[in-house]
Amino acid sequence: MKFFKRKKIKEGFTLVETLIAISIFSLSIMAVIFVVSDDIADIGYAKKKVVASYLAKEGVEYIRNLRDAYVLYDPESGQAGWNNFRVKIDPCDTTTNSEKSCYFVDEDLFYDGTMTGISVNACEGSCPVLYKSPDGGYAYNIAGSVDGFRREIKTREISEDEIEITSKVYWNQESGVYSTSFSGVIFNWVE
Repeated sequence: MKFFKRKKIKEGFTLVETLIAISIFSLSIMAVIFVVSDDIADIGYAKKKVVASYLAKEGVEYIRNLRDAYVLYDPESGQAGWNNFRVKIDPCDTTTNSEKSCYFVDEDLFYDGTMTGISVNACEGSCPVLYKSPDGGYAYNIAGSVDGFRREIKTREISEDEIEITSKVYWNQESGVYSTSFSGVIFNWVE
């Protein structure tokens, strides 16, 4: 009987096998990096959208609170306060001019114990940029950092006792300009 000699096969990877394995591994890592980078961009967008939504809601609430301050604290009467409030927000009134918009500066928030000290200013071209203050709030003074948010407020008279408020916030990201808005209707609740 003849015994066949077996050839001893070398164990291990050849150079070609190693290059293929490295290529597959590299492609896998690149796919993971691509997915993670998209997720990071989505997180950045979501974060800015949440902040913009809060800023838009805040714009409507400031105008609503301004109405309440005028109606409650006018020395003549609530109706005189409503009329004075309508004069105060005239820079925002789009009833006759749809291009009008305004912003408010709340630095004198408790002027004479009321909110009537808030200045409501017309936006010339575009509204100014909001700055993020060190305490996390947003204002128009330049003491903070720029996050790129712009808020414009527009009002439209529906009737003599009813006004629609729209607060729109714009922001920039690498992929473009985005916006979100919030609207509400306020009434002259003076009887």
